[in-house]
Amino acid sequence: MINADNNVRLFGDYLEHFDGTRYSRITEQPRLMQIDTSSKGVIDTLVIKSVLMESYDDSTKKMIATDSVAMARGRCQYGVMGRYFTQKQFIELRLEPVVWYDDNQASGDSITLFMSHNKLQHAVIRGRTFALSLSDSVYPARYNQLTGRKIEMFFQDDKLHEMAVDQNAISLYYLYDGKDPNGANKTSGDEITIDVPRRKNRPDPHRERHRGNVFIPKTCVEKGNQVQSRRFDLRTDRPTLKSIFPTLSNL
Repeated sequence: MINADNNVRLFGDYLEHFDGTRYSRITEQPRLMQIDTSSKGVIDTLVIKSVLMESYDDSTKKMIATDSVAMARGRCQYGVMGRYFTQKQFIELRLEPVVWYDDNQASGDSITLFMSHNKLQHAVIRGRTFALSLSDSVYPARYNQLTGRKIEMFFQDDKLHEMAVDQNAISLYYLYDGKDPNGANKTSGDEITIDVPRRKNRPDPHRERHRGNVFIPKTCVEKGNQVQSRRFDLRTDRPTLKSIFPTLSNL
């Protein structure tokens, strides 16, 4: 199925369409592809797969993908065991979803992604939240970490600009002496805001309203003591364009 208005293509092995209610569903091997062009003229393709895919061409104009949903677009990928994709410039992910953007990974009970002109602008993660980012590409085992009841991610010019944690916020970020790795800081507070623009490939956390700040010495970091969050979960199932659409280059 091809929707020429928004350049969306739906693929699958079995489709049912109900013209009276303008409702369609694909129940076998559903895939969605939307080919778009970024502001810089680069082809930007969104692909989605799930167990069930439903289309509502009524006043709601929404697509719902249910069960083992995986999405990928440029530098941003999403994975969720539940559902919900809508074309009204926001995406709702439910049932313990995970979002990846560049070297950042975030998860929670639910995630809402707000778009503008098909570009990610704002992400809100609620519930049992956890976010991590690689602190330095030279040291792949050192991940900065955030937990709280709500994490917000703000994007500018297609780049992650700022992260804010609210309620029971805890941040862990690694320290360096020049290029050499040092210990880590662990901070708890009501609110923690982190600027993501990087100097020497490292984020600069600050603007913290905190209750306590603990310095973890380098020796403890090297032994792994007091470092990882109890919610630490480095996922290896990040979806890609190829994993969702192996024949993408042939289309």
